[in-house]
Amino acid sequence: MTFFVRILLLGGATLLAACSDSVDCQSSPQPVQVFLTDAAGAPLITAATAADVGIGYYRNGQWVSLPDARVNPATNAISSYDALTISRETGDTTRFWLDSGASRLGVIQLKTYVDNTPCNGWTRASELRYNGRVIPFEAMKPGYTLIVAP
Repeated sequence: MTFFVRILLLGGATLLAACSDSVDCQSSPQPVQVFLTDAAGAPLITAATAADVGIGYYRNGQWVSLPDARVNPATNAISSYDALTISRETGDTTRFWLDSGASRLGVIQLKTYVDNTPCNGWTRASELRYNGRVIPFEAMKPGYTLIVAP
């Protein structure tokens, strides 16, 4: 009987030791987030205009709105994780269009990578271009500020 208990304890300890190396956590995916301002730095997204702002792309010649795009007038931001995954799947060739009502505000193109650090595994942006210009990432916001000219 004692031998049997020792085998169970040894087997259980071995199993626990083997599992301790695996990381049992997962951080939430972080969307790409852009803040829209005019040349003077005034926010372009307000509570009144938030419903008109969107982001989408062309797939096989058809316009597709990003289903997860969120517009937040409180932070003047639009965010989407789908933009990152779609960019990654197409080899970072997809061009995303920012819209406000009937007018196009500009084009966003992303360079992406998969973050393989423990507790991650999500796609992240390494570069964002707006109308062909590289936009610096602002860690304090965190996101990218896009100056939208009229």
